[in-house]
Amino acid sequence: MNTAVHMRGAHATWRESNPITAYLGRHKMSRNEFAALAGVSARTVQAWQWGSSSPAADRTQELSTLLGLKPEAFRRRWREWEGARPGQHQPTKP
Repeated sequence: MNTAVHMRGAHATWRESNPITAYLGRHKMSRNEFAALAGVSARTVQAWQWGSSSPAADRTQELSTLLGLKPEAFRRRWREWEGARPGQHQPTKP
């Protein structure tokens, strides 16, 4: 398989595993609806979903409440998701 095609597929799969994207799918909610609840633009939510930006620290409480998570659980899931980005070097365990 062409490496570029494989990476595009891997990125699409990675984006689908985004905590916000997963929530939207489970709750049949649109990006616009979620953005309105979170008090941000749909473009901001899209940037979070695509990994081009991360929610600011002051949004953690509100987002975790929307997703039904405790703030630390939200932060942990977000870090795990970011750490799984395709093409990113994964540290090896000793």
